[in-house]
Amino acid sequence: MVCIIMAVAGFLFPYKAYSRSKLVATEARIEVISDAIAQFKSDTGRYPTDQEGLGALLKKPIDLKGWNGPYLKYLVLPVDMWGNEYVYKHPSRYGNKAYDLYSFGQNGQDDYGERDDVTNWKQVDYGYYDKYHQIKKVVPYVGLLLITIASVYLVLRRWKKNERRS
Repeated sequence: MVCIIMAVAGFLFPYKAYSRSKLVATEARIEVISDAIAQFKSDTGRYPTDQEGLGALLKKPIDLKGWNGPYLKYLVLPVDMWGNEYVYKHPSRYGNKAYDLYSFGQNGQDDYGERDDVTNWKQVDYGYYDKYHQIKKVVPYVGLLLITIASVYLVLRRWKKNERRS
């Protein structure tokens, strides 16, 4: 029984660090993409349009002068640490920059830069993110508690049967 508790605890405690590492990696990718967008603007005199999107960093838009890409190291658009594409909007709709660049975050939903989204215009609210995942940390403990209660019940039931036979 102690082994089971230790095994479950070993899986739960690294979870917070793992979640934060995904956030930090996504923030870093946003910085890399932002640098590529800045280089695109420096070369062409403008930002990619909404229609061109981030694809303009990899493939030259038709009739665009000064394009000197590709601007990203890999010839595919990067995805965030949860497998979602980054959202690019120009002009900006939510932040105070020339364009919005963000990830949907863990929940995979467009929260328009709020909640668990990772953006180019604000720092990640780790406190929110930790609260968002508290339920995920509690569920395994509840399962462990139920298994423990069931085990104690079965042991007591068997003990009572043995006691009646005596």
